[in-house]
Amino acid sequence: MRILVTNDDGLHAEGIQRLCEALRPVAELVIVVPDRQRSGFSHSITELQPLRLIETRFLDGTKAYISNGTPADCVALAACELSDGGIDLAISGINHGWNVGVDVYYSGTVMAAAEAALLSLPALAVSAEGRGKEPTRFATAAWFVKSLVQKAVHRSLPEGTFLNVNVPSLPRNAIKGVKVAPLSLSMLRDRFDKRSDPYGATYYWRGGVTPYRRTQRGGMEHASPPGTDTHAVSEGFISVTPLRLNLTDEAALETVRSWELGKDMGFGGEGAPGA
Repeated sequence: MRILVTNDDGLHAEGIQRLCEALRPVAELVIVVPDRQRSGFSHSITELQPLRLIETRFLDGTKAYISNGTPADCVALAACELSDGGIDLAISGINHGWNVGVDVYYSGTVMAAAEAALLSLPALAVSAEGRGKEPTRFATAAWFVKSLVQKAVHRSLPEGTFLNVNVPSLPRNAIKGVKVAPLSLSMLRDRFDKRSDPYGATYYWRGGVTPYRRTQRGGMEHASPPGTDTHAVSEGFISVTPLRLNLTDEAALETVRSWELGKDMGFGGEGAPGA
């Protein structure tokens, strides 16, 4: 089995090192990672500057490659330039911090897996709780991924679908189980710390504290409703969420068609713009 491994935290992140240690006995690894921290880069790609792919090594001697590109670039480079013999599965992670709720839209970890799915590869995005002090959290996540690999390869997901996996900061004997759950509508309430640099100029540091969701009345409330990924991990379960690339809202197509957009604008006939 040949597995492509990437992340958005770089070569020396503990998460990817624990993941590769777990996978090395069961697969040949093709490891391509960004040359720096790329959290929050979502699905961005590099088009206006050259991409580089440099062979290097983990501290234990395992061959890997670093690139000046984004996580999505790393996946595309690996699939196009290093895929002799094919790739059976792509895994992005283990990220330092959960990617639950709307975090997935910003996450370089999750969107690296999305890039793999675009290239028709079975793919997993894997994240471990970042705030906990439990030292085995990456080992727990790596242990679970190792057990998931065979299912991900041999039990096909629908075309354009990949899995987003989040693991609590707990030793494996404290994990309550696995829940296959939808995304919550949680988001980090925006908070900007206003500060001054040594020259007196103002700058802002963006952060967030608690996952929230918007109510129908426009307010905010804590978003860990039962049955969602956010709730599952907060209760000590591993959450697994199938994500799909096609963002089309099928239910809304007929609604928008009923607006008869352009009907009164004369497209193709008299009264058309420029006629």
